[in-house]
Amino acid sequence: MSYLFKYTVPHVATFALLALAIGVVAPPAFATLVLFQDDFEGLENGELVSQNGWAKHSGVWSPVQTVNGAVSLVQGSSNRQDVHHLIGDATMAPGDVWRAEFDVSVSSAAPLDATVYFAHFMDAASEGSEFNSRVFVAPPTTGGDFTFGIAEHGDMPEALFAWDFEFSTNYRLFVEYDFDSATSRLWVDSMDAGVIMSTNTEGNLGRAVNAIALRQGQNVNGSMTIDNLLVSAVPEAAAFWCVGLAAIVLAARHVGRKGSHKGAENTEGGRMK
Repeated sequence: MSYLFKYTVPHVATFALLALAIGVVAPPAFATLVLFQDDFEGLENGELVSQNGWAKHSGVWSPVQTVNGAVSLVQGSSNRQDVHHLIGDATMAPGDVWRAEFDVSVSSAAPLDATVYFAHFMDAASEGSEFNSRVFVAPPTTGGDFTFGIAEHGDMPEALFAWDFEFSTNYRLFVEYDFDSATSRLWVDSMDAGVIMSTNTEGNLGRAVNAIALRQGQNVNGSMTIDNLLVSAVPEAAAFWCVGLAAIVLAARHVGRKGSHKGAENTEGGRMK
């Protein structure tokens, strides 16, 4: 004998609230829309510019190189080349949050001797002067090899991690830019390890960036490789939860139409005693 259990709509609503509370519905971090990606595979070793749509916006010496399916950035004494790639056909607008993520390994061959930023968002039409979410590598602070930092728009980091990282180790960096608040956030490998942030307090809010850039600094030693670059749009949390809740409500209504009485029914006929 088989039984079909049917719950009231209030029961479904309760389960919906519990699902939202414990995170059964995936959080916004997992609901991004990919805008651009480049794993640099299949590129010829040599200059990155003109391959896969990459273009230069600054510097005349030491072109950015691709080496064995990754990008090599080498800091040095000359006015070195910086490059960028348009983020598809997209341009940031009010309400947008964009996230760039990539693998980075800092080399021990030319030990870092100063602070330098090496990746950022930019407005390509500015010809290399409108930068946001600048990601830095800096000398160590706690006895390691180096650390990472972030600045919303400045030439020096406005926030650094309170711990250090190791040379010749692959790290996955995530950097977010929030258009409305002009806030940049940076984390390494996982948000669980800690997030640092920087906010523009000078009134220059809402820069309509449309490109991701890689930079080679001057008057500083150090080199690194970049790989598996991805840029995505992050939905606002409120919109995400509204969509999730709407789906649950529709499911509840569907259950309600099938019967709202409590208990179990004998599917072979008759009510359980």
